[in-house]
Amino acid sequence: MLTAPASHEPHIARLARDGARGHGRRLATSVALTLAACGGSAGTDPPAADAPAADAPAADAPATDPPPLIGQALDCGTATSVGGLADGNDAIALAQHAIDTAAFPDALCNDGSTAVFYYRPATDPAATNKWVIELMGGGGCHSADQCAKRWCSVDTNFSKTQMTSTTSPPDTNGNGILARASDQALPAPNPIEAYNQILIKYCSSDTWRGTQRDLAVEAAHPVTGVPVAYRIHFLGRRILEATLDTLRRDGAPALTYGATQLPDLDDATEVILAGASAGGGGTTFNLDWLQQRLAGQGSSAQVLGLIDSTFAPELVGLDFSTSTYCTAMNLCTDAEFLGYGYDVQTTTWGAEDELSCAQSHPTERWKCASDTHVIQNHLTTPFFVRQGLADGLISDLYVAGGIKTNGVAYTLQRFGADVRAQLLGLPNLRTTAEEGASITKAAGGFGPVCDKHETLRSTADTFQVTITPSGGDPTRMFDVWLAWRAGAGTAALATQTATDTFCP
Repeated sequence: MLTAPASHEPHIARLARDGARGHGRRLATSVALTLAACGGSAGTDPPAADAPAADAPAADAPATDPPPLIGQALDCGTATSVGGLADGNDAIALAQHAIDTAAFPDALCNDGSTAVFYYRPATDPAATNKWVIELMGGGGCHSADQCAKRWCSVDTNFSKTQMTSTTSPPDTNGNGILARASDQALPAPNPIEAYNQILIKYCSSDTWRGTQRDLAVEAAHPVTGVPVAYRIHFLGRRILEATLDTLRRDGAPALTYGATQLPDLDDATEVILAGASAGGGGTTFNLDWLQQRLAGQGSSAQVLGLIDSTFAPELVGLDFSTSTYCTAMNLCTDAEFLGYGYDVQTTTWGAEDELSCAQSHPTERWKCASDTHVIQNHLTTPFFVRQGLADGLISDLYVAGGIKTNGVAYTLQRFGADVRAQLLGLPNLRTTAEEGASITKAAGGFGPVCDKHETLRSTADTFQVTITPSGGDPTRMFDVWLAWRAGAGTAALATQTATDTFCP
């Protein structure tokens, strides 16, 4: 039986009261509409229905100097440990690289600081041309007030840590899917530990989709309430592009790690794009784009996706008529709920569409704001999904939000059952997906009952969580991953009872 996480505070009362604000632990789902973009241990809060993301000047208003960037305009910037990076062991850690903004001028964080990523080379000659590129998660923001609160860590567990590179350590240890047995004792083998490893710091608050530079907005100061104008960048897609080109040595020299030169990404035979929560959304919306980009640059690499903590019950077709989103924000249908998010993403972030989804729904692009819809219908590059059936943060959007399915309000049990059915249906997407004929390899999945969120950066959650199938042995995520890769054995496994898995 699924049980709610012990410390999770429902957000609905506050959301209903002020239509915009909630506490920092609420996560919105994979809807990439970020009525709370997923991330870390907290989420974002939806702006008030009557509050625009930015104040547009009158057509005849005199030209004025642009406002300062967010970090210069707000004196309450606060750095927290949530979603941050710890200092690494210099001898074995992933080293930081600051992207060359002379070559890549749009590789900028929200506050204009230079975007960074962390790297270390393969440890096995057989893996010299194999790569894992992980996109960090960490929530998001899409209104002037919301981003100001995020910067100052007001009404959220997030902070400027997710909006700047200035708090980033010079190196950081590999954990979770980047853990190596040579660094730490692993509970089980990591089949991708020997790969070239890249961890891209999240500092754009846009689930890795933004292309918007110098957006001028006006907000209330999060502490004093005084109006304050500032500029902010949303350049997550540009940061990813600049990282890839740096690794391809296109406009950048080869990187070195000690005496070892990092291989050229153009020579890759395999590239895994991975991420959890906001990073999972980034993986979802950039996976096919990455495959097409590398192929267009002459690469023959096999591209694979590993998506975590963003695969909630499909929102398209659900009943919002009695939900808090209807009563508080007048978002009373799936089209209104997702359409609101789609509009905010595109106008505020300059978010890039998932191209084939947009082409499939030219008059219903709002469907493409749902991560789950994209995953189940429009990803043609091979991918694998890990999703906790009792994810306490994602489930809150459904349960506390009062969303209904088939006339019945969501409970945590219903949430888990629907996620389980979706995960077990992944191997059949070539038959069920809208673009099924274009899918080259059936998808795979792993669904423990754990209430943990964003697990790929946790060594314990990656390697200790198990599911025991009927008549079988305790099985870890990477056991299923390997079976899926090989096309032999179980490609998707999801638990039915809480006793089947261990949540450290």
